[in-house]
Amino acid sequence: MSSTRPGSAAALTAVENGAQLVICVGGHGTVRACAEALAGTSVPLAIVPAGSANLTARALRVPAGLDAPCNLPPGPCSLFIAVFFLAGRVPLR
Repeated sequence: MSSTRPGSAAALTAVENGAQLVICVGGHGTVRACAEALAGTSVPLAIVPAGSANLTARALRVPAGLDAPCNLPPGPCSLFIAVFFLAGRVPLR
């Protein structure tokens, strides 16, 4: 899979280089781009909401703000989400 979208390209590069986790800092467009790149892999995606609306993060109840991950209780906090492609894209809106 190749992409010209910055989030997808960065996530793909991370996976190709052996990343065990991809941390996405951005809004729902960046989250979607990373999710598209990671779909079908076993690499988890961590979301740090930093967009103007953060629609995906809000829908998933991810705390907003760059320091929000630091305020989460210790321990695993995972959600498994079924991903599907519609017209070649992950519809995360």
